[in-house]
Amino acid sequence: MSIDVRITSNDKVARIVNGGSLSVIDEQIPSFGQELKAVYYRDYFRDAAGSEDMMVDGSRAPVEFTINAPDEGADRWINVLSFALIDGGATLTNFLNKPPLTNGVEIEYTSNIVKGNVVNLAGIPLQRNSDIIRLCNGTPAFGNGANAFRATNLRGTQEGYLPVLFINQAGLPGIRLRSGTQDKIIVRINDDINRGNSDEEFTVIATGFDRLEI
Repeated sequence: MSIDVRITSNDKVARIVNGGSLSVIDEQIPSFGQELKAVYYRDYFRDAAGSEDMMVDGSRAPVEFTINAPDEGADRWINVLSFALIDGGATLTNFLNKPPLTNGVEIEYTSNIVKGNVVNLAGIPLQRNSDIIRLCNGTPAFGNGANAFRATNLRGTQEGYLPVLFINQAGLPGIRLRSGTQDKIIVRINDDINRGNSDEEFTVIATGFDRLEI
C-alpha cells in the first residue's frame, strides 16, 4: 500500500525530482519573516588578562590563550584560524626570526563533555614558521624561493607570514564550543618568545559564528 504525501506552503507544492529526491533551494540568508539564528564571530585568542599578545615567556610556566564557549544562549562554531608571525628577517626554518622553539606552540581543543576531552589540533608542537604553514596546508601561497609565503611591510618594514587554517576544509562546519560548558580552543606558549622590538607580532585570530538558541 502506498501513501501519498502532499507538502504545500502558500499555495506552492513541493516537487519530487527524478531519483526520488525532494527539490529544495539552499538559502544563504533566512527568508522574509524568519529569524537569523547565527551571528558572525571574530576575535583574538586572549590570555587570562585579556591580552592578545603572544610574545610572552612561557618557558617557566606555559601561557595559554583561549577562545571560550559562550556562557549561555549560543553555541560557538570556529572554522578559521588566522596566524600573524611578523618579524624582520623571518625565515621558514625559524620561529619568527628566532631559533626554532624547544618545546613548541601547542593548539588544543578541550571539552568537559566530549569523549576524549582533549584533541591536539596541530598534531605536533609547532617549532618553526614552516610548521604553522604546513598546518595551514600552505594557505595562502605566494612568492618563491626564500620569499615563499612571506609578505613584506606588514608592520613598518617587517616581513612575516600570515598562514590561515580553514577548519571546514576537513568536511566539518567547524569546532563547536557548547554554550555554558568549559569547551575551548587553546594556543599554549611553552617557550620564551618575548619580542626584541615593538614591530614584532605573534597573534592568532579565530573566525566563525555563534548559533543562537532561538
